[in-house]
Amino acid sequence: MAELEATLFPIVSTINTYLSNYILVFLLIGVGLWYSIRTRFVQIRCFGEGMKKTFASLSLRGVDCAVVRQDLPKWRKEKRKGSTIDLKGVKQALEASFQTAPNQG
Repeated sequence: MAELEATLFPIVSTINTYLSNYILVFLLIGVGLWYSIRTRFVQIRCFGEGMKKTFASLSLRGVDCAVVRQDLPKWRKEKRKGSTIDLKGVKQALEASFQTAPNQG
């Protein structure tokens, strides 16, 4: 086994050097340029639109509250501070999950 490793290691090392230093680098750059040309440089054309969609709802103080409030359900908007609605739901879910199933025998 050691002699097989001693024979194959220089061959594999040489192939690895050529692949990682020359072939794969040029292939990666070539394929990237080809896709960029085929898609007419979509990464540049749509950069502004992507930034607007990503950061449109942010303000200097964090997330703009007006935008977030529009997405909330109606019951959530009307909920008062200190309400126990959420805790009751959690309690019911926990009770339901800990109930034992009837014996199926």
